[in-house]
Amino acid sequence: MKFSVIVNTRSGSVPDNGDVLISEELTGLGHEFDIYSVEGADLEDVWKQQDLTGCDGIIVWGGDGTISFVLSHACRADIPVLPLPGGTMNLLPKHIHGNDCEWRDCLSNALENRQTKSLAGMQIEDQMCYVGVLIGRLTRLAHSREHLRTGAVGSAVETLVGNDVLNLKTRLEVQGEDENWDATALGIFVPEDDTPGLDIASIDPDNLAQLVEMSVESLIGNWKTANGVEHRTVREIDIATKDDKPVSVTLDGEPRELKSPFSIAFRPEAATVWSARN
Repeated sequence: MKFSVIVNTRSGSVPDNGDVLISEELTGLGHEFDIYSVEGADLEDVWKQQDLTGCDGIIVWGGDGTISFVLSHACRADIPVLPLPGGTMNLLPKHIHGNDCEWRDCLSNALENRQTKSLAGMQIEDQMCYVGVLIGRLTRLAHSREHLRTGAVGSAVETLVGNDVLNLKTRLEVQGEDENWDATALGIFVPEDDTPGLDIASIDPDNLAQLVEMSVESLIGNWKTANGVEHRTVREIDIATKDDKPVSVTLDGEPRELKSPFSIAFRPEAATVWSARN
């Protein structure tokens, strides 16, 4: 088989000689390939350099941002993608291959079994997202969670306050298909089953004490299941801030800011991937 291989050696867990390592693995497995190394270059430029003529698929080794970019572009080119975990969170590889995924195992197992699956996603303006998006102030909890993992409780609290998470002023106006509501923060997730829509988790605390309680529960656990979170299922949703200021979001683990207002739509067939799951 022949592959186009994109390696981002600037991603969290891809070694500097990642292009050499994956070349050795693919050669040992008996495949043809062309290697394209990002090394901090613009992904758009690297994508345009590819010659996909005669390619059976694209292999991408990098973080969630790199993989998400390749998935969205490969979908338009109608070519399957084999993502390999090379970031710090690796949300997408875990979503596709399972939690226990090491890049060499994912590569060999996926190419040997070639389990082709259609990957659902969501479209946010002109961007695609394949796991989930966090919207609003609680998206900044990631910095505090990192301090907690290292045992720095004081730093976690400082970061929580410094990032302005505990603030009730920023309000999101949400318009679903059948109802409208307000929220302080939203989590919108692509379903892993056959649910025909997006899982919406929203919080709208009445006071600062309730927000503190939710924030602490989110820090030590999963904020989707924290006390006070409401759940809905929708196919399309429109979001705006009351003051039309940019909104802090995290797309598949990557921080962004989006202009208000913006729309999100469920896409049941957003990419085709090869999975290492048995």
